[in-house]
Amino acid sequence: MPIITINIIEGETSIEEKKLMMLEITNAIVSVTSYEPQDIRIIIHELENNHYAVAGKASGDH
Repeated sequence: MPIITINIIEGETSIEEKKLMMLEITNAIVSVTSYEPQDIRIIIHELENNHYAVAGKASGDH
């Protein structure tokens, strides 16, 4: 069973966008594998803006 983890920044993606993202990712996996939709798990982690860095700088500092 595939388990897909998605990390996104908190507050930048609406509930509708997350639902569509999960549906489209599920459809993509189904289209290229033998898995059925009910076999696929997707986990979305929402990171606080200052909990990751780009080029060594906290993202909230950009």
